[in-house]
Amino acid sequence: MKEFHFCTALSKKAIYLEMKNSNVFVGDVTEDSFSVMVRHSFYGNNVLNPQINAVVGDKSNTTQVDIKVGLHRNDKIGFGIMALLHSGLICYFIIRAVLESSVEPIFPIFAVLIFDIISGLVFRVSFNYSVRKAINKLKKVLGLK
Repeated sequence: MKEFHFCTALSKKAIYLEMKNSNVFVGDVTEDSFSVMVRHSFYGNNVLNPQINAVVGDKSNTTQVDIKVGLHRNDKIGFGIMALLHSGLICYFIIRAVLESSVEPIFPIFAVLIFDIISGLVFRVSFNYSVRKAINKLKKVLGLK
């Protein structure tokens, strides 16, 4: 989960109104916080779409916006299930190698591990790119620098 902190001259009420009337984000908005995701109008794929959770508070003559950006709960569950399946596959190959008293069934483990490493790197890069885009859109909507 990534954290960002911004200060703005906008009031809490102005931030609330900007987020409530925004066509860029969709989600829950209250006067003290918001939990939103970037709205996608042409496709329904929200995988790797970062969820922005923010707390809005007053700070001497400014308003502070504390933001935490992470995966949506459903995405976390999906990646957890995928990790369990891959772990089960690796255990299957290890048990098969022990029962057959052979090293040959272990070789597919390397393919699974290489796939996991490459897909993890691709996920990390694409998610960080999505976070950067979402934060830039949020800055534009709230007039932050």
